[in-house]
Amino acid sequence: MTAFFLGQTERALFGIHHAPRGEAVGAVVLCNSWGREYQFAHRALRVLAKRLAERGLHVLRFDYSGVGDSWGHTTDGRVPQWLDDIDTAIEELRAMTGNGRVHLVGIRLGGLLAALVTARRRDVDQLVLWDPITHGTDWLATMEQYDADAAIGSNDTMELDGQLVSRALRNELAALSLSQVRETLADAQYPYAELRLLWTQPETADAVRETFGDTPRAEVRVMEDVAPWLEDPSIWSGLIPVKSIAAVAAWMAG
Repeated sequence: MTAFFLGQTERALFGIHHAPRGEAVGAVVLCNSWGREYQFAHRALRVLAKRLAERGLHVLRFDYSGVGDSWGHTTDGRVPQWLDDIDTAIEELRAMTGNGRVHLVGIRLGGLLAALVTARRRDVDQLVLWDPITHGTDWLATMEQYDADAAIGSNDTMELDGQLVSRALRNELAALSLSQVRETLADAQYPYAELRLLWTQPETADAVRETFGDTPRAEVRVMEDVAPWLEDPSIWSGLIPVKSIAAVAAWMAG
C-alpha cells in the first residue's frame, strides 16, 4: 500500500495505491461518497481494496478535491471538478500500470459520479454502482435533516452535512440523477462497459430494476447486507459488508 499525490501539483489529489499480489490481472479505481458517508464507508473501501489486490488487481483509492487530504477547502468542492478528479485517477492508474482499460467501483454519490464519467469515456471495462444515489434531491434531504444550522454561511456558502460548502455545490448535487446516464449506458451502440448494480436496500431496488433492467450488458443484484456508509454508534464507524465486498471482488476478478 503506497500513499502519494496525483494530478497537477497545484491541485494535487491524495491517493493510495494497493499493488496486486502475484500477477496483475486488471486495475480498479474506487470512488467514495461524500460527507459522513465518505467517513463511514472509508473502512469498507479499504477492506475492498485489500481484497481486490489479493485477487491480482491494481487498486487506487483517492480523495476528491476539497475532501480529505486532497487540495482545497470544503468550499472548493464542485461536481464538475469531482468528475474531472475521477478522470485524473483513471489516467494515473493507467499510466502506473500500463493497463489501457480500467474498472470503476463507486459507492453512493461515488457511484453516481462514476456513472457520469463512464458515460463519457470508452476505456471502462466494468462499472459497479454500489447503492448509488438515484436522485440528488432525495440524498440532500437526508443530509439536510442533520443541519439545523444550514443557513450558516454567506450568500455563496452554506452548511451541508456539517461542512461549509458553496451553495453552487448544493445546486449541482440537487440536479444529479442516475437517469441522466441511463440512455447512454442502455444504448446497444455503447458496448464499452459492463454495468453492475449492487443494492442492499430492497425498497429502492425495484425502481433501479425498472430503470436499468433492459440495459444490455447490465446485471442488477440485490442482497441483504449492512450499509457501510451508515455509522454504527458502538464503533463510531461503518460496518464491514462482507457479502457485498465478496460480490464486488467476484465481479472484478471474474
